[in-house]
Amino acid sequence: MFTTTIKNVLAHKARLAMTALAVILGVGLMSGTLVLTDTVGQTFDDLVSDIYRDTDSVVRSTNTLESQFAGTIRDPMDESVVADVAAVDGVALAEGSVSGAVQVIKPGYEPPTATMGGSPVFGFSWGASDALNPWTIADGQRPVGPDEVAVDRGTAKTQGIAVGDTVTVLSSLAPRPATVTAVVTFGTLDSPGGAAVTLFDLPTAQEIFSLEGKVGEIGAVADDGVSSDELTARIAAALPPETEAITGAAKTAEDQQAFKDSLAFFNTFLLVFALISLFVGMFIIVNTFSIIVAQRTKELALLRAIGASRRQVLASVLGEALLVGLVASAIGAAAGILIAAGLQGLLGALGLDIPSGGAVITPRSMLLSMAVGTSITVIAAVAPSWRAASIPPIAAMRDVALDTSATSKVRIGVGAAISALGIAALVAGLTGGGGNAAAAIGGGAALVFLGVAVLGPVIARPLALGIGWPLPRLRGVTGTLARENAVRNPKRTSLTASALMIGVGLVAFITIFGASTKQSVNEIIDKSVTGDLVIVPTGGFGTGFSPTLTETVSNTEGIADAAAYRIADAELDGAALFVGGVDTDVMLTIVDPDVTSGDMAGMGDGQIAMSSEVAKADGIVLGDTLTFRFPNGDRDLEVVALYENRSLVGDYLIDFTTFEQVIDTQLDQQVFATYADGADPAATQAAVEAALVDTPTAAVQDLSEYKKAQAAPIDQLLTLIYALLGLAVIIALIGIANTLALSIYERTRELGLLRAVGMSRSQLKSVVRWESVIIALLGTVLGLIIGLFFGWSLVQALASQGISAFVVPVNSLVVVVLLAAASGVLAAWRPSRRAANLNILDSIASE
Repeated sequence: MFTTTIKNVLAHKARLAMTALAVILGVGLMSGTLVLTDTVGQTFDDLVSDIYRDTDSVVRSTNTLESQFAGTIRDPMDESVVADVAAVDGVALAEGSVSGAVQVIKPGYEPPTATMGGSPVFGFSWGASDALNPWTIADGQRPVGPDEVAVDRGTAKTQGIAVGDTVTVLSSLAPRPATVTAVVTFGTLDSPGGAAVTLFDLPTAQEIFSLEGKVGEIGAVADDGVSSDELTARIAAALPPETEAITGAAKTAEDQQAFKDSLAFFNTFLLVFALISLFVGMFIIVNTFSIIVAQRTKELALLRAIGASRRQVLASVLGEALLVGLVASAIGAAAGILIAAGLQGLLGALGLDIPSGGAVITPRSMLLSMAVGTSITVIAAVAPSWRAASIPPIAAMRDVALDTSATSKVRIGVGAAISALGIAALVAGLTGGGGNAAAAIGGGAALVFLGVAVLGPVIARPLALGIGWPLPRLRGVTGTLARENAVRNPKRTSLTASALMIGVGLVAFITIFGASTKQSVNEIIDKSVTGDLVIVPTGGFGTGFSPTLTETVSNTEGIADAAAYRIADAELDGAALFVGGVDTDVMLTIVDPDVTSGDMAGMGDGQIAMSSEVAKADGIVLGDTLTFRFPNGDRDLEVVALYENRSLVGDYLIDFTTFEQVIDTQLDQQVFATYADGADPAATQAAVEAALVDTPTAAVQDLSEYKKAQAAPIDQLLTLIYALLGLAVIIALIGIANTLALSIYERTRELGLLRAVGMSRSQLKSVVRWESVIIALLGTVLGLIIGLFFGWSLVQALASQGISAFVVPVNSLVVVVLLAAASGVLAAWRPSRRAANLNILDSIASE
C-alpha cells in the first residue's frame, strides 16, 4: 500500500498541485511572520546587549508606573545618588543619564505625516565615559554645551544633515537652534531600532527634559577583580530608600523580555491572518481529496475487492495527504524567508518602520510552520479518506455516486448547532462591552462561518439556482448547463464557495467597520469641536509641542482663543490609563465634552473630571476622592464633574495647575483654536502656519482636514488588513480553479458527448466560465451577508467606545461583488480551455 500511495501521488501530481499551492501560501505567511518577528527580536536583543555590554550595575528608582504603551516608567532620582554610588568601594566609574522625547529638524526639511505612529523619537544624555557609552562617532566630536547636539546616522541620511549644520531642536522648551557636532551610529547600525535619536551633554539634556538636578538611571563599572554581583550588592547597601541596584546582565534580560512582550501583539496580529489563510486552504484540501476519491471509486473498490482492508485504504489516502502536506509545507516554510522581507516592506510603506538586521531563521520557526501546514492538510483529508475506506467492493460495478449531502439530517443538525453557538457569542458581545465584546463577536463570527460552511450543501442548491436564474435567458443553453452543473453537486459547490465566503466576509466586515469608524469620528468632531483649527504633530511616536506653541497661536492675528491638550501616564487601582490635561477655562470654549453633572469650569488644583460611563462602571460619584499614581508620585484627586463625550478627550481630565505638578515634561499633543469675529479663515490659517515656521512638525488643519487626518490611520490599517486578507481570497480563487479543473477530469465523457452533438469550443468555455461565476457569486453573497451582519454587531457592541455610526459602504461592496465575478471568470480560464480542447473521441471512450 505504501508503493500504491507513492504512485497515486505521482500519478495525480497535476491534480494535487493547486492544493499544494494553497498550503504553500498559507504556510509561507506563517513562516514569514515567525521569521520577521524572530529577526526583529534578535535585532533588539543585540541593541540592548550593546547598551549594557560594559555596565556591571544599574541603579534606578523603585517607584514605578505602568504605561499602556511605554511599559514600566520609573521616577527620576536625585542627582546626589550618583556621588553615593561613585563612593562605594569597588566602583571604578559611575555616571547618571536622562532621556525623553525630543527631535531635531534641519531647516527646509518637511517631515512626513506619521499617520500610524511612525518611528519613535528619543533624546539621550551622552556621558563623558566611553565605558558607559553605546554610541560610536562616525563623524565629528562629542557635543558639549546647550548649543550642540549629535544625531544618529539614520536621521542624518533622511534629512541630509552633516556635521556643522544648524538644526532646530523641538522639545518641551521653545524651539531653538543648535549645531550638529557629531553623526553617530549604534554599533554597526545607523540608528537604534529605526528611532530618530538626538544626543546632548547631561546638563543640556536635564534642562530640555525638565529634569534639572535629577537622573533617570545610573550606570556603574566595577574595578578589576570585582564581579558584577558583588558590586551590585555593595551598591545596594549604600543606596537611599526607594532606589535599587541590579546587575547589567539582569537589566539586559529585563529589557529584552519587555520588548518580546511588546512584540507579542504584532506577532499574533500577523499569525491570525496566516491561520485564516490556512483555514481557507482546508476547504480546498477537503474538496480536492473528495473529488479525487469520487473519481477513484472504482479503483478503491477494486483494491477492497482484492483484499485491501479499510485501514489500508484509509492509510493510503491519508498518506497522500501527508506527502502533499510535507512537501508543500517545506516549500512554504522556505518561501517565508522572502515573505518576511515583503511583510517588512509592506509595513514600512504604510508608515510602520520595523527595523531588522539579517534574517534570523530558527529551526523552531521552520519546524512549527511545517508542522502546522502538514497537520492541517492531513486533518482536512480525514473525512475524504474515511469515505474512501468505506467504499464497498460492489462499488466497482457502479458508474456514478449520487451526492445526497443536501438532505443529510446529521449535517443540518451539526450546522445548526454550530451556528447557534455563534449567535450565542454574538448576543454575549452585544450585551457585554469594550474589548470583551469585540472578542466575543470575533469568536461568534468564526463559529457562524464554520456553521454556514457545514450547512453549505443544504443552502447551496437554492442559492445557486437563484444566482444563476438569469443565465438561461441571457446565455441560452450554455447558461442552462452552467446553472445545472453548479447545483448538481451541492457539497462540492458549497465547499468551493465557502473558502471564498470567508475571505469576502472578512473583507466586507472590515470595510463596514472601517467606514463606520470614520463616520463616527466625523460625528464626534462635529459634535465636540466648536473651534476652527487644530494643530497636530506630524513627527514620529512620542512627539508633541512646546507649550510656547499655544502661546504663539493665541497671539496670531485672527485667532480668538487657543487651547492645548496634553496626556500623562497614570495608574488607578493598579490599572494603567491616560489622564488628559487642559486649560479648563479656555478649552471649554472650544471643545465640548458634554458635562452631565458637576462643573468643569474653573476646575483647579486637586480636582478631576471623568467620563460618566467609566464612573458608572466603577461605582464612582461626584465628590469621591481617587488616588492616582503619576510619574511624580501619588496624588489624591476629587471628582468634580462627569461628562458624556469622552471620544476626543479621554476618560479623565485635570487642569494644567494639577498636570504640571504630576509630570515633569510638558508636551502639548494637540492645540485647538477658534477664529476671532470677522477673521478671514484662509488668511488666518496661513498666518498661523507662518507663525509656526520654526516648528515644521506642526500641521495646521481646519476641521475638514482634521477629519481626513484622523481617518488616515484607519485607511492605512484597512490597507494592511486587505493586503493580508488578499492571500486568503487568492487561495479561495485557487480553490475554484482547482475544483473546476478536477471536475473536468470527472466529466470528460459528458463534455465529449456535448462536443459530439454540436456544442462549439466557445460554448463549452462559456459553460465552465459561467459555472465558475455562479460559485464565486455564491461565496460572495454568503460572505457579504455574514460580513454585514457582524459589522453591524461590532458597531452596536462598541457604541460606548465612540463607534456609534453604522455605515454600509455600498459602492465598496458593489466593487467586491464585481471583483468576485471577474475573479470567477479568471479562475475558470485554464479549466475552460482544457475542457474545450478535449479530444472528442477520446473523451467519449473515457471511463
